[in-house]
Amino acid sequence: MFKVQNSVLGLLLSVALGFGGETNAPVRALGDGRFAIGLVTLDQTARSLSFPATVNLHEETVEYVVVHRTGKAHESIFRTEARPQDIHLAMLLLGVKPVMTNRFGTDGQAPPRGAQVRIEVAWRDLYSRHEVPVEDLVWNTESSNTLARGAWIYNGSNFSEGMFTAQRDGSIVSIHIDPDALINNPRPGRENDDWYRPHADKLPPIGAAVVVTMRLE
Repeated sequence: MFKVQNSVLGLLLSVALGFGGETNAPVRALGDGRFAIGLVTLDQTARSLSFPATVNLHEETVEYVVVHRTGKAHESIFRTEARPQDIHLAMLLLGVKPVMTNRFGTDGQAPPRGAQVRIEVAWRDLYSRHEVPVEDLVWNTESSNTLARGAWIYNGSNFSEGMFTAQRDGSIVSIHIDPDALINNPRPGRENDDWYRPHADKLPPIGAAVVVTMRLE
């Protein structure tokens, strides 16, 4: 358990992570064990975090589930204004110990190491609220099916030349192997970069607002 006294904690943690003064996000208490870090909402009791995102693609081949708007949006199902560093700070406050040196080997076969997280996407239409595992929204063209349901791996990205690479690249949840993304796909086939497409039939329209929730196992 942790207690956030004021925004100074956010400053100290950001500096400790090497983000620098221009990228600090204060940690704000919302009550009932919930805290806000930028656009990220942390729920201490549920051991989860959530942030807003937008449906970005329906038809193209993708390598990412979620990226920051400055990341590889041309290869991602969703894009978000939430900063990778704020997501990472929330995970640290939830007790995650990121690997930070995640590598997949020269052939991409080595499994990602880190904490297991479940990822869900929620949205509302005119009639109801939808909440689905993110795997249901990724179509594998090789198997002609969605991704197998289950956990993703929070490896926590890397540092390069004093920069937090997930923040630099905008990479949050990767389907294809990406050591610089915060979260990677542990499923077989992750080394193939042309197998995956959005499951358009399951997604709301492009531009629709959604909420991404990541819950620790």
